[in-house]
Amino acid sequence: MSLNVGVDTSSEPAYGKPISDLMENVTLKNYTFFGKLKHVEQYTQFSNKPEEQEGNYLVVSVVPEEEAETKFELLGGTAGEKTLEPDDHQIVCRIRNTSQKLKITSEKEGRKTTSIYSMSGLKLEPKKN
Repeated sequence: MSLNVGVDTSSEPAYGKPISDLMENVTLKNYTFFGKLKHVEQYTQFSNKPEEQEGNYLVVSVVPEEEAETKFELLGGTAGEKTLEPDDHQIVCRIRNTSQKLKITSEKEGRKTTSIYSMSGLKLEPKKN
């Protein structure tokens, strides 16, 4: 079962924001994300909840096997498990602390793979005063 996960470096915006406005020099190595997540305010296209429109956001690229059902959950987050739409290969997570983990599960025809990714290598830019 193949599941390709990486840092989204595409020119596609993430919920209306250029990825370069959200993060800087982010990489993925040995299931751990490294780099800097910028502090963002008024990110209204991420959520309609005001308390979720500010913070640090990670943009992840996920390419599962064709016709596989893929789910993801930010462990230590508040949203719970979500299903990735088949034509969507981008996950945007609001990271509140570096102890959180991203769990991605993909399943097709009885075959299943689950991977857990650490945020421990990320630096979260603080809010500017």
